[in-house]
Amino acid sequence: MRDALDPDHWVNGGECDHPHPDALAMEALDAENKQLRAEVERLREAQRWISVQEQLPPVNTAVLTRWRGETFSVEWRFPSGEWTTGAFVTHWMPLPEPPKEVQG
Repeated sequence: MRDALDPDHWVNGGECDHPHPDALAMEALDAENKQLRAEVERLREAQRWISVQEQLPPVNTAVLTRWRGETFSVEWRFPSGEWTTGAFVTHWMPLPEPPKEVQG
């Protein structure tokens, strides 16, 4: 049996029954790529505008809202269904995470 690092070991399938190291590396990269794509999709979903006809935000939770054409504001929805400003909100999205304080 040839050394696994010997290039001839892998030529024409060689006599080995284990995958080529490059194939293992590609499988690992493919798995990581799938995880990253899933994370990107999750972030896109978290940052999209949501129609109030599709879903309302949780009560008493600050969200970014769009109303009256091009007007944007941070609003809360009361248990009654009204918004803090009484605006006719058409879309909303969760607020981003606040910045982490830099301690020095």
